[in-house]
Amino acid sequence: MSDALTDIARDEVRSKAFSRYANTMLRYVMGGATLEEVVKAADCVDDVPTGYWGSRTKFSDGAKETAEKLKANDPATWAKMIFLLKDSFENYGLYKDYKAASPFPLDAQMIYLDFSDTWDDKLKPLFGDAIKNAGFCTSQFEGGDRYLLVIDQKTLDKIAKSAVWMGFHVTSWAPGEEFEKPTTPYQKDRKNS
Repeated sequence: MSDALTDIARDEVRSKAFSRYANTMLRYVMGGATLEEVVKAADCVDDVPTGYWGSRTKFSDGAKETAEKLKANDPATWAKMIFLLKDSFENYGLYKDYKAASPFPLDAQMIYLDFSDTWDDKLKPLFGDAIKNAGFCTSQFEGGDRYLLVIDQKTLDKIAKSAVWMGFHVTSWAPGEEFEKPTTPYQKDRKNS
């Protein structure tokens, strides 16, 4: 058993090792690293003991297969790697590099849907029926299917243009400050927009 500070330090070491692994993987796909370097970088991540938030990984088990699938432009493999990097502040540059190298449109927004996660229910009603109508499953047995929705900018612009403004909701107010509640949603009609 270890103390919390040691475990937290391990998580930091694992995070840095993962960054090196993801960078080496992308360099391999682009022709700047060998498969052996990818496996070695994966081993370095896997060698870090359990931390405070994170547990041991097994990236080296599938490193070669992942590298080959990325090189072959397999959309599911690209989606998984992009998702691993998406919410990581320290890997934001690497996330952008993966997104640019991926087979997905560069201007696309990516939305992760996990139908096994019962706590994340905001987007499921919106996209669940559409996914089923496209012939895909959303859950089975004791788990659920996961998807990365890739929505191009043209589609997002079309959705935004169909938005219906329902008014302005005041969320905070400082006593003594004058606040004029907006009466229009348009940037051109508002001060300080």
